[in-house]
Amino acid sequence: MERKIESVQIMRGVAALSVVVFHIWGAELKYCSSGRLLPDILYAGIFGVDLFFVISGFVMFMISRQSFQDQKKVRRFIYRD
Repeated sequence: MERKIESVQIMRGVAALSVVVFHIWGAELKYCSSGRLLPDILYAGIFGVDLFFVISGFVMFMISRQSFQDQKKVRRFIYRD
């Protein structure tokens, strides 16, 4: 059974929500020329994509780290087609 790290799951949620908020901010910017409600700080939601990539790299490392204990497995991983 795989172990879930709750803080990573929370960060994934934050990253996904920040990207959604960024897109909502962009849509409001495009379609609502007067009377905008959302603050410009929501532009920072674009960094949710970067956070999601970092989390994905961490998860891939955690899943495959057992494979790198043996040199033969490392060579097989590197030279795999």
